[in-house]
Amino acid sequence: MEELTRRSFLTLGGIAAATAGAAALTGCSPQANDAQKASAEDSSEGHWDENDQVELPVPEEQAPSKTEYETDVLVVGCGIAGLNAAVAAKEAGRSVLVVDKGYPGYSGLTPFAVNSNYFDPDYGDDVDKTLKLAMQANEYLANLNWMRVWCEKSKDYFQRISDWGITAQYPHASETEYWVDGYFDGGPGHDDKRGYFRSVADVERHTVPARVIEDNDIDLLDHAMVYDVIEQDGRVVGAMALHVPSATVIAIKAKAVILCTGSGCVKPLGFPVGGSSYDGLYIGYQHGLSIGGMEFEDYHLSYGGKPGLILTTAGWAYCENIAPGGPGVNANTPDDKLWGSAYQQRLVYTNVIEGLEDPDPTKQRVNSGKPASDDPNDIRQGNFTSPETSWSAPGAAPGMSLHMASGIFNGWDDVEGKTALPGLYCAGDGTYASAIGGADYDGISGLTTSSCGVQGWCAGESAAAYAQTVEAAELPSDTVSALTDEILAPLSVEKGYDPSWVNQQLLNIMSSQTALYLKSDTSLNAALSQVEFIRDTCLPKLKAKNPHEVRLCREVVQKTIACEIKLRTGLERKESRGMHYRTDYPYRDDNYLGYFSVSKAADCSMNIEFTEVPDEWKGDLAADYAARYPMYRFPGETEAKNLPAQEQTGSWH
Repeated sequence: MEELTRRSFLTLGGIAAATAGAAALTGCSPQANDAQKASAEDSSEGHWDENDQVELPVPEEQAPSKTEYETDVLVVGCGIAGLNAAVAAKEAGRSVLVVDKGYPGYSGLTPFAVNSNYFDPDYGDDVDKTLKLAMQANEYLANLNWMRVWCEKSKDYFQRISDWGITAQYPHASETEYWVDGYFDGGPGHDDKRGYFRSVADVERHTVPARVIEDNDIDLLDHAMVYDVIEQDGRVVGAMALHVPSATVIAIKAKAVILCTGSGCVKPLGFPVGGSSYDGLYIGYQHGLSIGGMEFEDYHLSYGGKPGLILTTAGWAYCENIAPGGPGVNANTPDDKLWGSAYQQRLVYTNVIEGLEDPDPTKQRVNSGKPASDDPNDIRQGNFTSPETSWSAPGAAPGMSLHMASGIFNGWDDVEGKTALPGLYCAGDGTYASAIGGADYDGISGLTTSSCGVQGWCAGESAAAYAQTVEAAELPSDTVSALTDEILAPLSVEKGYDPSWVNQQLLNIMSSQTALYLKSDTSLNAALSQVEFIRDTCLPKLKAKNPHEVRLCREVVQKTIACEIKLRTGLERKESRGMHYRTDYPYRDDNYLGYFSVSKAADCSMNIEFTEVPDEWKGDLAADYAARYPMYRFPGETEAKNLPAQEQTGSWH
């Protein structure tokens, strides 16, 4: 028999699963005829017994030939933030190693980006108006220092990724022969994604990052998870990683480390959070750094008919090109238009409270934004993707926080991604709590991709400059030995908890609407007590049967701590603001104009701090409550604040 490689095993497994799924759907479908059903029954009769129910072993991979690296700058993660960080550091003259848990271009959320906005003064974009829009639309928690940097650098960023080929323009599927009737399971819709994707193979963006890495002579270690960074004499001197396919531990000597590990969630339920594990956030927490913004919840929804099927709501986002957009405000934009739409809040809270209609697969969501200007030569037209099946079910990524809100919090003045630990930097969504999107992520649609790119470039330049000022240090042998034992420890646990089972228990807790969207003191404390049980009882006894489960063990530890931080900060914020709704405090309270952050104390407890935003970001505190917050009314807010009855709909603005 031909040798079964890891790739062929996964391919065959995918084909088998798809075939089995299609057969099951055919047999159960109302359209299936009697002959089909009889055939299905006949084919299974007499050909199955309990000995067939065996789990195939995970194919073993050879250890990589190289297990020790030395570099000036280590970049962890190669999404849009990591790619920009790596190239910036390389262009600054430093040697660079990129470590990606998957493969550049295919891991994390970057492969599903649909648009990338940038600021262009040549078409009338106005800095002051943009800053005011960001401040008001995001309920006075937007980091206007980073927003100003975005205004200065986002055009260069977009030109850079365009030169690389990431924004190559080609027709949307809806404009081609591949926009055909019929979904793959027989339902209504449009589904020739495979044909369309093959037709654009020469120009689609997913192959670009690896080519950029190679063209810039940047070293790459793929399918490796950075487990921790190493400190010595008060600064970072390197990191330890796990080559996941072979369970090989790798030591990396580095003068500076940039964490660009992306966002995390407990488990994707319709939103493609590929890494899903809070790697950078956890590393920062373990080294005493502050973690902020976790209480602001992700707003993404999935399709109620197939809530776990990412292809339904993000298939075209993966296949099609990234569209350019812009802030859409200029010097002539009236002040009463410098507000957001509260789109995320309306999507989530209306459906959570009122319930869902029956799923309608024929209902399409037009995935587009407004043009950035009236100039026909402005390419920023906001034409994102072909229509997708409409979203309806909230909670597509339980545990994930709002875009650009959560991660390592460096305070309000940092615009380099420089943490309090010398030599350690961070950038991008879910790793760096830059708060550029405030509490709502509103006002400028599609800010995430370009913000990640800008932050990555800034962090890359800063880390490169730092690396030039320090000497390489040897990794402490005792630390390397201890971390090696810790990484591989789950393989020697004979009796304990399977990481997938623990992850499912965590999902059960964090996917509850009372932990996500309808929070209260009672519900948050109830969830917290269950998470603490997992932390204290299950995490010390995680066991792994194979290299892949070694990774899962580490990830479920990270997820548990991230969820605990989320619940604790949710309890501290005794108000409702943006994507944080407390049923027991259903109104904004300007005493909470700031960020809660959590750090690890010496006794391993969690320290919680509050950092106010600068006064100039708070808007007019003397203004009438309704005038300060005109975009959306939380359920119960009108009554609690004695506001006019017409505001109850939350759409009066």
